[in-house]
Amino acid sequence: MVSKLVRVVGMVTQGNRNTDARTLVLRGKTTLERGDNKAALELFEKARALDPENSELVPYLLYCEYQLIPKGKDGAPTDLAQAQAIFKEFQREYAREQNEENAALMVFYGVASLGLGNQKKAKRLFKEAVRLEPRNTLAQRQLRLLEMREGKSSSRGFFSQFLEKFSK
Repeated sequence: MVSKLVRVVGMVTQGNRNTDARTLVLRGKTTLERGDNKAALELFEKARALDPENSELVPYLLYCEYQLIPKGKDGAPTDLAQAQAIFKEFQREYAREQNEENAALMVFYGVASLGLGNQKKAKRLFKEAVRLEPRNTLAQRQLRLLEMREGKSSSRGFFSQFLEKFSK
Protein backbone atom coordinates (compact mmCIF):
# COMPACT_ATOMS: atom_id res chain seq x y z
CA MET A 1 0.00 0.00 0.00
CA VAL A 2 2.79 2.42 0.89
CA SER A 3 4.72 1.67 -2.32
CA LYS A 4 1.60 2.41 -4.40
CA LEU A 5 1.21 5.73 -2.62
CA VAL A 6 4.87 6.60 -3.22
CA ARG A 7 4.47 5.79 -6.92
CA VAL A 8 1.29 7.88 -7.22
CA VAL A 9 2.87 10.81 -5.37
CA GLY A 10 5.95 10.49 -7.58
CA MET A 11 3.79 10.57 -10.72
CA VAL A 12 1.86 13.59 -9.45
CA THR A 13 5.09 15.40 -8.59
CA GLN A 14 6.54 14.70 -12.05
CA GLY A 15 3.25 15.73 -13.65
CA ASN A 16 3.29 18.99 -11.70
CA ARG A 17 6.90 19.62 -12.73
CA ASN A 18 6.01 19.12 -16.40
CA THR A 19 2.95 21.38 -16.07
CA ASP A 20 5.06 24.02 -14.33
CA ALA A 21 7.72 23.72 -17.05
CA ARG A 22 5.08 24.10 -19.80
CA THR A 23 3.72 27.18 -18.04
CA LEU A 24 7.22 28.65 -17.84
CA VAL A 25 7.79 27.93 -21.55
CA LEU A 26 4.56 29.70 -22.48
CA ARG A 27 5.46 32.66 -20.27
CA GLY A 28 8.94 32.67 -21.80
CA LYS A 29 7.54 32.76 -25.34
CA THR A 30 5.22 35.64 -24.45
CA THR A 31 8.08 37.50 -22.78
CA LEU A 32 10.26 36.90 -25.83
CA GLU A 33 7.57 38.29 -28.13
CA ARG A 34 7.56 41.45 -26.00
CA GLY A 35 11.31 41.73 -26.63
CA ASP A 36 12.51 41.08 -23.08
CA ASN A 37 15.23 38.57 -23.94
CA LYS A 38 16.82 38.55 -20.49
CA ALA A 39 13.57 37.76 -18.65
CA ALA A 40 12.66 35.17 -21.31
CA LEU A 41 16.04 33.47 -20.89
CA GLU A 42 15.46 33.24 -17.13
CA LEU A 43 12.03 31.65 -17.67
CA PHE A 44 13.40 29.15 -20.20
CA GLU A 45 16.26 28.25 -17.84
CA LYS A 46 13.77 27.61 -15.01
CA ALA A 47 11.70 25.44 -17.35
CA ARG A 48 14.84 23.53 -18.35
CA ALA A 49 15.65 22.88 -14.68
CA LEU A 50 12.17 21.38 -14.20
CA ASP A 51 12.13 19.45 -17.47
CA PRO A 52 15.72 18.82 -18.66
CA GLU A 53 14.55 16.42 -21.40
CA ASN A 54 12.47 19.09 -23.19
CA SER A 55 14.30 19.60 -26.49
CA GLU A 56 11.86 22.38 -27.49
CA LEU A 57 13.72 24.69 -25.10
CA VAL A 58 17.13 24.53 -26.77
CA PRO A 59 16.40 26.91 -29.68
CA TYR A 60 14.74 29.40 -27.34
CA LEU A 61 17.67 29.33 -24.92
CA LEU A 62 20.15 29.80 -27.77
CA TYR A 63 18.12 32.62 -29.33
CA CYS A 64 17.88 34.52 -26.05
CA GLU A 65 21.61 34.10 -25.45
CA TYR A 66 22.33 35.34 -28.99
CA GLN A 67 20.02 38.34 -28.60
CA LEU A 68 21.79 39.32 -25.36
CA ILE A 69 25.15 39.64 -27.12
CA PRO A 70 25.88 43.37 -27.57
CA LYS A 71 25.46 44.47 -31.20
CA GLY A 72 27.27 47.15 -33.20
CA LYS A 73 25.61 49.90 -35.21
CA ASP A 74 25.26 47.53 -38.17
CA GLY A 75 23.43 44.98 -35.98
CA ALA A 76 26.31 42.51 -36.04
CA PRO A 77 27.34 40.97 -32.71
CA THR A 78 30.39 42.61 -31.13
CA ASP A 79 31.50 39.37 -29.45
CA LEU A 80 32.06 37.24 -32.54
CA ALA A 81 33.46 34.28 -30.61
CA GLN A 82 30.30 33.98 -28.52
CA ALA A 83 28.07 34.54 -31.57
CA GLN A 84 29.91 31.85 -33.54
CA ALA A 85 29.66 29.40 -30.63
CA ILE A 86 25.89 29.95 -30.47
CA PHE A 87 25.70 29.69 -34.28
CA LYS A 88 27.43 26.28 -34.12
CA GLU A 89 24.93 25.13 -31.50
CA PHE A 90 22.11 26.23 -33.83
CA GLN A 91 23.74 24.22 -36.63
CA ARG A 92 23.89 21.12 -34.42
CA GLU A 93 20.31 21.59 -33.28
CA TYR A 94 19.12 22.20 -36.86
CA ALA A 95 20.88 19.05 -38.08
CA ARG A 96 19.36 17.06 -35.21
CA GLU A 97 15.82 18.36 -35.78
CA GLN A 98 15.84 18.85 -39.55
CA ASN A 99 13.13 16.27 -40.10
CA GLU A 100 10.93 17.70 -37.33
CA GLU A 101 10.32 20.98 -39.19
CA ASN A 102 10.70 23.35 -36.24
CA ALA A 103 9.78 26.84 -37.51
CA ALA A 104 11.02 28.60 -34.37
CA LEU A 105 14.41 26.94 -34.69
CA MET A 106 14.63 28.01 -38.34
CA VAL A 107 13.82 31.63 -37.50
CA PHE A 108 16.29 31.76 -34.64
CA TYR A 109 19.00 30.07 -36.71
CA GLY A 110 18.22 32.56 -39.50
CA VAL A 111 18.66 35.52 -37.14
CA ALA A 112 22.04 34.18 -36.03
CA SER A 113 23.02 33.53 -39.67
CA LEU A 114 22.04 37.07 -40.60
CA GLY A 115 24.02 38.52 -37.69
CA LEU A 116 27.11 36.70 -38.89
CA GLY A 117 26.66 38.00 -42.45
CA ASN A 118 25.14 34.97 -44.17
CA GLN A 119 22.09 36.59 -45.80
CA LYS A 120 21.41 33.78 -48.28
CA LYS A 121 21.18 31.16 -45.56
CA ALA A 122 19.08 33.47 -43.36
CA LYS A 123 16.64 34.19 -46.18
CA ARG A 124 16.27 30.47 -46.95
CA LEU A 125 15.60 29.70 -43.28
CA PHE A 126 13.04 32.52 -42.93
CA LYS A 127 11.21 31.36 -46.07
CA GLU A 128 11.12 27.80 -44.77
CA ALA A 129 9.76 29.00 -41.41
CA VAL A 130 6.98 30.92 -43.19
CA ARG A 131 6.19 27.84 -45.28
CA LEU A 132 5.80 25.82 -42.07
CA GLU A 133 4.02 28.55 -40.12
CA PRO A 134 2.48 31.12 -42.49
CA ARG A 135 1.56 33.37 -39.54
CA ASN A 136 5.06 33.47 -38.10
CA THR A 137 5.41 37.24 -37.77
CA LEU A 138 9.09 37.19 -36.82
CA ALA A 139 10.00 35.26 -39.97
CA GLN A 140 7.80 37.53 -42.11
CA ARG A 141 9.36 40.63 -40.59
CA GLN A 142 12.88 39.34 -41.15
CA LEU A 143 12.08 38.51 -44.78
CA ARG A 144 10.68 42.01 -45.38
CA LEU A 145 13.77 43.57 -43.81
CA LEU A 146 16.04 41.49 -46.03
CA GLU A 147 14.05 42.43 -49.13
CA MET A 148 14.18 46.11 -48.18
CA ARG A 149 17.96 45.89 -47.76
CA GLU A 150 18.18 44.24 -51.16
CA GLY A 151 16.08 47.08 -52.57
CA LYS A 152 13.32 44.88 -53.92
CA SER A 153 10.61 44.98 -51.33
CA SER A 154 7.48 43.98 -53.16
CA SER A 155 5.79 42.85 -49.98
CA ARG A 156 4.91 46.06 -48.20
CA GLY A 157 3.48 45.92 -44.72
CA PHE A 158 -0.13 46.57 -43.82
CA PHE A 159 0.42 50.19 -42.77
CA SER A 160 2.14 51.10 -46.06
CA GLN A 161 -0.70 49.56 -48.05
CA PHE A 162 -3.26 51.35 -45.87
CA LEU A 163 -1.61 54.76 -46.35
CA GLU A 164 -1.30 54.25 -50.09
CA LYS A 165 -5.00 53.40 -50.35
CA PHE A 166 -6.12 56.57 -48.60
CA SER A 167 -3.57 58.99 -50.01
CA LYS A 168 -5.04 58.78 -53.53
